[in-house]
Amino acid sequence: MNYVLAIDQGTSGTKALVFDSVGQVHARGFAPVACTTPRTGFVEQDANALYAFVLKAVGECLRDFKGELAGVGISNQRETVVLWNAQGEPIVPAVSWQCQRSLAICDRLKRDGFAPLIAQKMGLLTDPYFSGTKLIWLNENDERVRHAIASGEAHFGTVDSWLLYRLTKGASYRTDVTNASRTMLLNLGAREWDRELIETFGL
Repeated sequence: MNYVLAIDQGTSGTKALVFDSVGQVHARGFAPVACTTPRTGFVEQDANALYAFVLKAVGECLRDFKGELAGVGISNQRETVVLWNAQGEPIVPAVSWQCQRSLAICDRLKRDGFAPLIAQKMGLLTDPYFSGTKLIWLNENDERVRHAIASGEAHFGTVDSWLLYRLTKGASYRTDVTNASRTMLLNLGAREWDRELIETFGL
């Protein structure tokens, strides 16, 4: 029997489950996740805590499991932004998909006529929901982020990338096209990062 460990890192909790090849659950674990709201409209999470919650949920799930895992899958809160350095240390708190801090960025992009181009290339509305506008805000408003991006030290990703980087001790810095498509930085037609808009955004 082949088993898969599924890690579901959500906004309010992390679930870990072991499935067999016909979809039956053989083990499970759970760890609650906290959000903070440092200012009105701001929603953040501790990126190191997200990783710790994954380890806790997985540890609980596998504590009494005796089978052999064939693989691991990650599902996650897809628009949440994490920025970290090469050592795997977060540069700032993770910015939740719920955060509205980049509303003014979106208004500016619309005013400057970028909304139709973003819709055409990315298939997305110009909205603070998507992680690209949060990254623009961080770059423009946080000196730590601005320095890390300018010096080429910043690693950016949705939560799946962050977890994969930490779980592999930095050996794997990746995402998949479905998560990348929620960043407002991926050209859907080419299935590649859109260098033109990334440069336009100052990133």
